[in-house]
Amino acid sequence: MSLVTPSAPASNALPGPLCTLADGIQQALDRACRQTAGIRLADWRVLAALDVHGPVSAGTVAERAGLERPRVTRAVARLRERGLVTRQPHPDDRRVVHLALTEAGTACLKRLGEIENARPDRLLAHLSHTERETIGLLLDGLRDKTVPAR
Repeated sequence: MSLVTPSAPASNALPGPLCTLADGIQQALDRACRQTAGIRLADWRVLAALDVHGPVSAGTVAERAGLERPRVTRAVARLRERGLVTRQPHPDDRRVVHLALTEAGTACLKRLGEIENARPDRLLAHLSHTERETIGLLLDGLRDKTVPAR
C-alpha cells in the first residue's frame, strides 16, 4: 500500500521512504543489540535513558526513551532478570520506585555504544561530509516538528 497516490507530487512521497528507512534502521539495530548483548532495541533505549536521566521512575523512562509504558515495563522485567537494572524505593515517597543501572548494565551499555558509533559510518559511507551535515540538519528539523518537547 502506497502512502501517496500515483498523481501526487514527488515531495508528498517523502513520508513513505522515511518510514521505510526508519524501520530498516530499527531492525538492523535490534539485530545488532541481540548479537552484541543479547538484548532488544527497546531494552537498549531503556538502558540509555537510565544512563542519562536515572535513577528515575518507569514513567520518566518511557517519556525520555520515547517508548510506550507497557514496552518499558516488559523491557525492565527482562533487564532486571539479567541483572542490568535494579528497582530502588524513592527516598521520600515509598509508593514510588526508581529504576537504576547496575554495573553490569553500564558495561552492557558501553558495548552497545560501539554499535551506535559504527552504524552511521556504514550507513552514510557513500555520502560526502557536506551531505552528512545536511541530512543531519534536515532530520533535526523534522524531529523538532514531530517529537513533543520534553
